[in-house]
Amino acid sequence: MLRTYGNFTFWRMATSTFLALLVILPITGSQEPRLVYPMLLQERSSDGRMVVRVHDDLTLNLRKASVAARRLRVLKHERGQPVTVFYDGESINKDLYEDEIALATLTVTSNDSGVEMMGILGPDHRIEPLSVRGKSDSGTIPHAIHKIEHKEMLDAAISQATGDDEAVLSEKASSRSNAVPAVVKIEVYVVLHKSHHSHFSYYGHALRYICILTNSANLRLASTYDPQIQLIVVGVELSEDESYVVRRNGTIHDRPTLGSFRDYAYNKKSVYGNPDIVYLMIKEDLHTVYMGYYTSAGLGIAYVAGVCESTYVGLGEDEAGLFTGVHTYTHELAHLLGARHDENDPDLGIPGHPGSKSCLWTDGFLMSYINKGPNHQEFSTCSLQQMRHVIRYRGPKCWAHKDEGIAVRHVYPGMEVLMENFCMHLLDDKSDVIFTMAEIIATTCKVKCFYKNYSTNHGNHGYTETIIRYDDALDHMPCGTDKVCMQSVCKDQPYETRP
Repeated sequence: MLRTYGNFTFWRMATSTFLALLVILPITGSQEPRLVYPMLLQERSSDGRMVVRVHDDLTLNLRKASVAARRLRVLKHERGQPVTVFYDGESINKDLYEDEIALATLTVTSNDSGVEMMGILGPDHRIEPLSVRGKSDSGTIPHAIHKIEHKEMLDAAISQATGDDEAVLSEKASSRSNAVPAVVKIEVYVVLHKSHHSHFSYYGHALRYICILTNSANLRLASTYDPQIQLIVVGVELSEDESYVVRRNGTIHDRPTLGSFRDYAYNKKSVYGNPDIVYLMIKEDLHTVYMGYYTSAGLGIAYVAGVCESTYVGLGEDEAGLFTGVHTYTHELAHLLGARHDENDPDLGIPGHPGSKSCLWTDGFLMSYINKGPNHQEFSTCSLQQMRHVIRYRGPKCWAHKDEGIAVRHVYPGMEVLMENFCMHLLDDKSDVIFTMAEIIATTCKVKCFYKNYSTNHGNHGYTETIIRYDDALDHMPCGTDKVCMQSVCKDQPYETRP
């Protein structure tokens, strides 16, 4: 039965399940983008910061950020076949900056044309360079600032003590130690549903986007202590598989999808590099059950304290490229790290879990649904206590940072080298040229690289010329379904490198 209440549409269905619900007031209409010309005021201050004036009312004091693992594991499909590619995380970190006061996370590059910025300016705005652009009289690049459209939202948090969703505590839980490190790095692997990653023309762009989102979550987690919790992105899957999606009347149903995705992610844990958390990001509307009705207002769901367990998964909506999922992503990750919603009882599935009864819902912190302003970007003391308890409870096997000094077997050059870097290396003169795409010719194992020449006409910039270059494919570059180039011959992909 279909019913409408306010801005929500519901389909009546019988259920006895209790879901914790998040309600965020809607945006009352989108704003027109604001044209700005960011200017670098100081490249390096005494404390290593970079000062950028975005516009007259906003100057950012940016410091270097680091959220990508040294080696990022990317699972994707090329020419219909699944392949694993290793991406240099430092190529992302080198351009990643943050302003912890403004809650801004951006990639920033500067050259003779000026400063180019892309990312999140704060809780409510994002910035991107204009695709068709010309420098201003002051030699700066035009950018557009957009309002981040926050949707009305319902969020579900599944307790570890909830019936068939109860976590099976691993042997990690029995390993206790008082020697807690000052900083615990939690490895996050993100699976992008095809509705999401189809927005990105190149997987490197998807990686940068996820790193910006994750660093934004880290800015909120900076208040954690004893230990401080930092998230690290260890990889991304550009999923073409829908086996984990459970649909009802053609729409994605949150709770059964989470259970199915839990099994999917657990079976692929070694393929993902044994991360601590796996998060599914989707662009489609997520549906949930609220007050007995089936509604499209669902936005996220996760297991409370699922980190480092078989229930180490969460999922949420995000409009790819627009950063609309920043709050949902941070909120669901906090659930996985052990935080319940404010003013809640302890989680009975976690011994000694402190709960959050002493932190009022009406105070409007991040794990409440009331947005009173600055509090909504911070965790309450109860949330901090719960996350600290769960991370300590999980023990050293959860704390171990596997990215340091990792030894990787069965790694070939074609898995290590980015196609963009491979192709750009073929050019003697790289000025005013950008890489657009590449394809591998299976019959010859030749890489065909495509570029656009960025020229100036009458003072305006525009892409006017296509350039093509060829070179021999590196070992393990994909050349067909379950096939890779090895010594310039297209062969069956080695079993040990298949996802």
